[in-house]
Order: sequence, then C-alpha cells, then structure tokens
Amino acid sequence: MSVPFPPPVHSDCDRLAAADTGLRDAAANLDLDRGQFAWCRDHRAALLRFHRSPPSAWLGAHEHERHALRGTFCRARGIPILRRLTGGGASYRDAHQLNLTLTVALGADVTRPPLGPWPALLGRALQTALERLGVAAHFAPPHHLEIGGRTLGEVFIAVREGVLIAEAHLLRAIDAAGMLRVLRVPKEKLTPEGIRSARHRFAALDDPTLAAGAIQSAAHEAISGVLGLAPVAVAPAAWPAPTRAGTDADRGPPGDVGGNAPTRITHRPPADPAAAPAINRAEPHELEGFVKAGGGVLYGGLRPDPSGRTIESLVVHGDIQF
Repeated sequence: MSVPFPPPVHSDCDRLAAADTGLRDAAANLDLDRGQFAWCRDHRAALLRFHRSPPSAWLGAHEHERHALRGTFCRARGIPILRRLTGGGASYRDAHQLNLTLTVALGADVTRPPLGPWPALLGRALQTALERLGVAAHFAPPHHLEIGGRTLGEVFIAVREGVLIAEAHLLRAIDAAGMLRVLRVPKEKLTPEGIRSARHRFAALDDPTLAAGAIQSAAHEAISGVLGLAPVAVAPAAWPAPTRAGTDADRGPPGDVGGNAPTRITHRPPADPAAAPAINRAEPHELEGFVKAGGGVLYGGLRPDPSGRTIESLVVHGDIQF
C-alpha cells in the first residue's frame, strides 16, 4: 500500500513551518503538541516541532499503564507519566533524545486515510535526511529506524479531526537502564546482564561532529519534500500557544493517566441476572486476552459482576495506531 503522491495534504497548505522549542518538561511538551494540533486543525496548516524532554514515560494513545509501564517505579522516582497524541507502544524519553512532532491538515475530501503507509513515508524521509549526513540508517517496518539492525528511533502516527499527527524520536545517547526500569520490556530482565543486552539492541547518533541543528535541518527538508511543501523556519516565540488537557472526560480508568485513554465499557446487569450463565472467573476476578493485529496488539480485560453471570465492565487497550 502506498500513499498517493502528492500526499492528500489540504490545498491551503503550501509550506511546512518548523521550530526548535528546546528542552522543556514533559507536560509542557505535551501541551505544545496539543496546541500545535489545534492550530493545524483550525488554520489548515502544517507544522513541525523539534523538542527534548527530561526523563519521562510516554504511553501510546490507547495503552493502559498497567501493561506498558512500571508505574510504581516512575512515581517513586518522580518520573512523569504522560499519554502521547499518537498510538503505538510506550516510550521512554530523556534529554539525550531528539523528538519531533509533525501535524498536517489533510484534504477536505479525506475522511479517514489509511494509516499504514504513513510511518513508512515519514520513516523513509528521516532515513533520507540521515543518509545526507553520512549516517547509514534505514527504515524498518512497521515503525523503526535502525542502524545495522539496532534501533535508532521510532515513528508513531494518528489521524484526528482531519489532521495527521506524527511523533518520532532519535537517540543521541542510550540510557538502557532507564528504559528497562520505566518500560515493561518482556525480552530483557532488570539485571546487569539484561541491561547490557538491551544496550546492544540500540544505536545512537553519538558522533560529536553531528550537530542537532544539522539533523533538524535535514529532517525538515526531507519531510517537506515528501509532503510537497516548502520548508520554512520560524522562531520558537512565534509557535502556537500550548493547550492544556481537557476535562476528566479525557481520562481513563482510575489510576490511569489522561488523554485518549483505554476504552472502558460498563454494563448494567439485566433485571434477572440469575437467568444468565455463570462466567468462569480467575483471580483477581478479571479475564484477560489479546489479539495480534496489523497495527499492534489489542488487549481486553473483562470483569464479571459478583454473581459471575453478567459483565460488570470491559476495558480495551493496546499499542495500536489509528
């Protein structure tokens, strides 16, 4: 599957404006992402922001913290937990990563474009940018950038209210211990050997001659090229104002962070629950399952009511992108 060329960008978009807003705390960066999204939605624009965050844990838009993160560790160490605007799996950020947020208003006739091609389109644009700088990176489907088979970065995608949202991060240094302590990574253990093993699965843009500004300029030019837009640099002071999170309606199950939270469905039992067959339950009184799909893994947690004959609630979540 391929994205039509030129991609279905809104006809009012003729340029991709970009800025570097520097190092800010994670919550401030999320608010800037929201403001950037709202601006593109309301003004039919295309924006690209480069930014960095101190140590922080980022859930995908549809994930549940319990499955993706070590929340107890994060809170004990003061590591904030936030929810990205995009789908995909949880990620760990620190000040040694270069992050970017791209928001593009799509054509008025594009109601629900397929997301599948977009990670490849943008991943290959970043690959082109790095190749121009002498870095032998390549895009590895579905959403990784790699050097020699080792992960350099990831690309996450969403479409909301007619706006394509893409987030990517590139490693400038590797904190394998931080990643393993924050993320629930089933392949590695929290031991010195596990941390060393994890370290060898990642690559970094750690060449001291490779300036962040050069990476940003190359990425801006390459992404503008695949979108068919003119690259324009703007001052951070001219960037759209941040937008804070909405009401509690944005929040997920108790104990979960806000955002596009996991879906919770609550069912009122029928007048005669005894007429329903009993549901076999396992401790802790919740049934769980998962389904692997093209866009990730979808999990479900079903909690029967005390009688075991009707469903009290169903929570659906996962590292999927849509």
